[in-house]
Amino acid sequence: MTVLGEQPANLEQLMSAVLPAGKTVENVRQELIAKLGENIQVRRFTLINIAPDGCIGVYLHGTRIGVLVDMRGGQAELAKDIAMHIAASRPLCVLAEQVAPEIVAKEKEIYLAQAADSGKPSHIIEKW
Repeated sequence: MTVLGEQPANLEQLMSAVLPAGKTVENVRQELIAKLGENIQVRRFTLINIAPDGCIGVYLHGTRIGVLVDMRGGQAELAKDIAMHIAASRPLCVLAEQVAPEIVAKEKEIYLAQAADSGKPSHIIEKW
């Protein structure tokens, strides 16, 4: 609620934001570190502006996997279902440009081997 109300522009502003209890986010973070004995870091955050015809789908799978889907049109239930499928498929990236060249080469090798095993002619396989 503090982030939504104050809309900090960067991490420094977020950490100095005052929570309803009167403590800053940084103070609460330090207290949690002392209480839990775990190094808790806030590394980044993003504010998402929802379009008038949009909705956000949220799916949490346990405590380690979470997905947000920002969708134009549609309904919240559909956005949640899409988020659930994304979590289940565990994608490596969002954009094709983000895939490491080694992964692309490995996947290409797999597909070429599958094509060869299926009996496709070599001139067809080369086009893959």
